[in-house]
Amino acid sequence: MIVGFVSLKTWLTLLLAAVSMGILLSVSTLFLEEIYFHVYPNPRHVLLLFLGAVLEKFGYRQLNSLWKLIGLYQWVRGRKASWGTMTRKASWQTR
Repeated sequence: MIVGFVSLKTWLTLLLAAVSMGILLSVSTLFLEEIYFHVYPNPRHVLLLFLGAVLEKFGYRQLNSLWKLIGLYQWVRGRKASWGTMTRKASWQTR
């Protein structure tokens, strides 16, 4: 049992179902976009998008959730958000 609420088998089953549904949703969206709009004429690009749709479920979303939790914690504690010092390098500023 994990934290005394559900068995490990049930937890793993639900985790697998959630990840599988997320992958299915992303891949279905990609294929529908490809069928209707066909923006990417090169099959390699579609394959890379497919791999990205699958791999984003393992790590990126969890990291993004961690960043959101850190931001929420800082907001609750009253810490002012800061992006740091950024220098513009745009070519439109100079002639």
